[in-house]
Amino acid sequence: MEPDDSPRVFSVSSCLTIIVFGMMIFIGLFFYFAVRAPGNSGPAADENARALMTVIPAPTLTPTVFATKVPQTLEIHYVSEDGLSVGTIVEVYGTEGTGLSVRPQPGTGGYLNFLAREGERFQIIDGPDSRNNYMWWKLESVDDPERNGWAASDFLRAVK
Repeated sequence: MEPDDSPRVFSVSSCLTIIVFGMMIFIGLFFYFAVRAPGNSGPAADENARALMTVIPAPTLTPTVFATKVPQTLEIHYVSEDGLSVGTIVEVYGTEGTGLSVRPQPGTGGYLNFLAREGERFQIIDGPDSRNNYMWWKLESVDDPERNGWAASDFLRAVK
């Protein structure tokens, strides 16, 4: 093939000049519209201008509560026909002034702890126990916890 000797329309130097000149126009227009565009008068135009910033809070951990097994106890308390049960406050009555024998164990064969006076108040802490044709309840004095023992229910009534 033979080399082409036809005259060139553009030379390499003229192409580079056109590219450099075009880039300068592009950069000039970019700064004109970006920095000096209408509605944006530049950073020094308004001294009291404030920027708006949206703050998105970072996610936080939600506390997790784990269920734990709590041992459940079921307490069943007997309630007599007279309304006596563990926890009931009772008073001594019907002894005709002789008092009620309070014993260390339920039954009529044990020793005597003390003699409860007529009208004295006690809390039932245990029972019932059926012995010697009586229903026995363990009592504790409302005034003195040291005064405790078993007494027959025939001489006790619930205090309301």
